[in-house]
Amino acid sequence: MSRDAGQELVQCLGAAADTNVRGAIQQQLSQIRGYLEEAEYWAGKEKQRATQENAIAELVEMLDDADPKIRVAALDGLASFGAKEHLPRIIRMLNDESNQVQRAAKSAVLLLQNGNSSLEEGDE
Repeated sequence: MSRDAGQELVQCLGAAADTNVRGAIQQQLSQIRGYLEEAEYWAGKEKQRATQENAIAELVEMLDDADPKIRVAALDGLASFGAKEHLPRIIRMLNDESNQVQRAAKSAVLLLQNGNSSLEEGDE
């Protein structure tokens, strides 16, 4: 099942006079189209997964940045990606020297554990 096979079948379709043959060719073309669409979909998913993994790796590196704003943004990014595999590191950020980072870490932990990123009332 390839594009080349599809192109050959399209040429045959134009030359086929018998309606049964034309129907069979159209059915095969439909199967090839479905296969190619699925292959393209899954290739896109793989590319998306690899891109997300790279972004998460960069965000983890940013947790060590000297600027608290960068650390906050990295925590927000990890939470938005659903990077639960980094929860231990995010939990350690609860003891960061910056209150901003501590709040972002708490928000990230809540989001990753419960799907709820808002701080509970009176829990600051």
